[in-house]
Amino acid sequence: NGAAAGSQGLISVANGTQPGSAIYGLQRSSGASSNGVFGLASSPAGYHVGVWGATGSADSPGVLGESRTGDGIGVAGNGLVGVLGLGAVEGVRGDTSGTPGDGTFGVASSQDAALEGHVLGLATPGGGVQAGNFAGSCKVLATDTSATCNFPDAFGTGITPIVTATPTSDPVVSRFWVTATATGVTIHLTSAPVSAAVTFNYVVVGVGDTTAARPSARVQQAVTTTRSHTGR
Repeated sequence: NGAAAGSQGLISVANGTQPGSAIYGLQRSSGASSNGVFGLASSPAGYHVGVWGATGSADSPGVLGESRTGDGIGVAGNGLVGVLGLGAVEGVRGDTSGTPGDGTFGVASSQDAALEGHVLGLATPGGGVQAGNFAGSCKVLATDTSATCNFPDAFGTGITPIVTATPTSDPVVSRFWVTATATGVTIHLTSAPVSAAVTFNYVVVGVGDTTAARPSARVQQAVTTTRSHTGR
C-alpha cells in the first residue's frame, strides 16, 4: 500500500539478453471471466490507470494484446473510453494477417465513428495519376473520351464501390459521368476535352452486403460477450 504519488504495489525487473518476461501471468482455468493478469485502479476520483504499459524501444508497443484463436480479442476495453491510445505519430494502429479487400478489418466499429482531425487516404503514385483506395485523381487526356484508374487494392467480393468525382478544371463538354468496379473507377465524357487533359478528383466508399459484413458481426458478438463477463 502506498499513499504518496509514484507508489507501486509490485516492481519486477528482468535482466538478460534473451526473450523473457518480468511478469508472466498464466491462467489455466476454463471458467468464464478468468484472467491471466488483472489490474484495478479502485479510486473513484482523479486520473488512475488499471494497467500501464511503457516501452523504451522505438519499435515496440507499450502494451501488446494477442488472441491465439481466430475469433478472440487481443485487447478489450470497457468504459467512457474503452481504449485510449497516445502516440507521437499514431495513437492506435489496427492490422490483420490478411490483405485489403479480403474481408478482414484492421479497425472495426459497430457504432458511429467520430473524428476531429482530417481523414487521410494514402495514394499510390503512378503515371502522373494519384490513384488511392479511398480518394485519388484520374486524368482524361485531351484526345480521349474516358479514362480508367485502378485502385491499389481491389474491393472484396460482395462490396459495391460508390464513387463521387468532380473535375478540377472546365472539361468543356456537355456531360460526364462515372462508373466503378471492384478494381477501379472510370470517367466518361460525351466528347474529348477541347484543349487539354482534365483531371477528376474522386472519393470512393465500399458498401457491403450481409455476407461481406460477417467479420464485423463476429467482432460485435465478442464485444457483447466481454461486456457480459465484466458486468458492463
